[in-house]
Amino acid sequence: MSRRLLLHLGINKTGSTALQIAFVRNRDVLREHGVHYPMSSSDARALSGEVVSGNGNALLPYLGQGGRANDEQALAALATLLRELDATEDPTVLYSSELLFRFSPDRITALAQLLEERGVTLQVAVYLRDIAGHALSVYAQGVKKNRVTSDLEGYLGRDGEPARYAPPLRSRLQHLRDVLGVENVRVLHYDTERAHLVPGFFSTVLRLDPAVPLDLGAGFVNRSLTVHELELMRHANRNLRQKSAAWALSDALMARPAPPDGRRLQLTQQDLDHLHHQFDDEVRWINETFFPDERLTVEGGAGVIADSRVEAESTAMERHLMDALVDLAGSKARTRPGTPTGGGALKPAVPPSDAATTPRNDQDRALWRRATGRLSRAVQVLVRGYY
Repeated sequence: MSRRLLLHLGINKTGSTALQIAFVRNRDVLREHGVHYPMSSSDARALSGEVVSGNGNALLPYLGQGGRANDEQALAALATLLRELDATEDPTVLYSSELLFRFSPDRITALAQLLEERGVTLQVAVYLRDIAGHALSVYAQGVKKNRVTSDLEGYLGRDGEPARYAPPLRSRLQHLRDVLGVENVRVLHYDTERAHLVPGFFSTVLRLDPAVPLDLGAGFVNRSLTVHELELMRHANRNLRQKSAAWALSDALMARPAPPDGRRLQLTQQDLDHLHHQFDDEVRWINETFFPDERLTVEGGAGVIADSRVEAESTAMERHLMDALVDLAGSKARTRPGTPTGGGALKPAVPPSDAATTPRNDQDRALWRRATGRLSRAVQVLVRGYY
């Protein structure tokens, strides 16, 4: 019986969370059809439809590039992977994380060789998105979650500075093709598959019969922020000290329904021309290698403003209120359950059901709930004020 280790590598902003939630919710169905999706510490959140990063994060100490893992941690991650493979007779073992797309070329090569010696084929599945839409989505996500303060023009590198939007598409895919063989690199077009993303992956990549019933319950909806909301977040990011505080603030903002008259971020023709200059060759190579119908494009269906972009200007009062929200978001981040209250890196929030029930954690969770309430009420006041 042939066996394979299948790595779903993202990329980012191509529905990875929706797929990972579906993998957890349909784990028993997958096992019945010969697919083993190893457990992860984020499974409880996936079952609740929350944002998760997939079980593939367990492989990052070994496969990740530029991480903080030492050799001992890398070898421990590899050993865990090999134990998972040895513990199951299922033909397919599946790991998923968009962070794996930034793999170490040497490590992915070594893993492929090691698995081949054990009679296991390494395969990967990657979603690509039309460049313009991907650039807009990645930029907005950076403002929401990663404390990006630059405008879109600067993020794309149109201001003479190095572009922050520079996904290593061809270099990564070419290495995977050369090491694994094109037949073991499944590249899918997100814009084509988006409407039926989960059932499409289950049938075409995991080889399940399309008639197999799946749990496709609604999960987290990561709505887009309006141009005005993005401008306010950019202002807040200039003063936020921790990424977790940016998450707290943007999550509270996204919990509000999108305003009906809110304008969405769009490209100018100059932006699109710049993206063509940067990515035309990469897109051409990807289509020649993986998409004979040339379905991947630079412009896709992205909306384009013919002339200059109209920026949203915030008022002094709005900026004052955002500064107050920054203080609240920082307070919320510092009181996350199970995280340090002083210096040091903050860990992701732990759901109450997963946290230890010591008095200290109970106190942390009470502080977390109070800070969350204050932040949500403050966001409501701000949103009502400028919409």
